[in-house]
Amino acid sequence: MSEPETFKPGSRWDSLREALQTQRAQVGNPSYAEIAERVAAARRDQGLNEHEARVARSTVYDLFTLGRPRINLD
Repeated sequence: MSEPETFKPGSRWDSLREALQTQRAQVGNPSYAEIAERVAAARRDQGLNEHEARVARSTVYDLFTLGRPRINLD
């Protein structure tokens, strides 16, 4: 199992987060709860059931926060 990535200023993930923030601004700055619901709706449209499609607001918020380490999926 790999070690989780630790905090590093200027993380390689920050460019992705900045792109997400730009896209969010371009569509009117929807709330993180709204983004989570849109993701869940798209996942339901792809055939996932309600439980599998759900995504937490905190997970969405974390995706937009600069300087955060990547979540270790293991």
